[in-house]
Amino acid sequence: MPIIVPADEVIADRRKVYEETGDPVHLNYEHRFQSDLAKYGRYNPEIRRNYFLEDTVEEGNFVSRERLLSCARGPGVIVPTEKLFAGIDWARSSDHTWLTLANDRGTYSTGSSTPTSRTSSKSS
Repeated sequence: MPIIVPADEVIADRRKVYEETGDPVHLNYEHRFQSDLAKYGRYNPEIRRNYFLEDTVEEGNFVSRERLLSCARGPGVIVPTEKLFAGIDWARSSDHTWLTLANDRGTYSTGSSTPTSRTSSKSS
């Protein structure tokens, strides 16, 4: 199970170890955080998610449940399977987010993408 800690706690812990050891390697995380914060800003979705642990669904990279369901095939499409596996490749900024489905027989069922650019909102 991963350990998830917000940036301020990591920085405080690393600074304490630096003060105890004098080893500047313990300040690397703080320097990277300050650099990323200055470069992207406090309200950048990746900064909010990765450093402040804030949920930013529908901002930046993520797709809402409604948007995902809008990409579904119609009710007349039957995929013969007992198990269905989904893979999602979330894009970082102006790329496409892809959803791929495959059945338990290893047969590729469908693929769909949607642009994740903050200026675009239509599916392709």
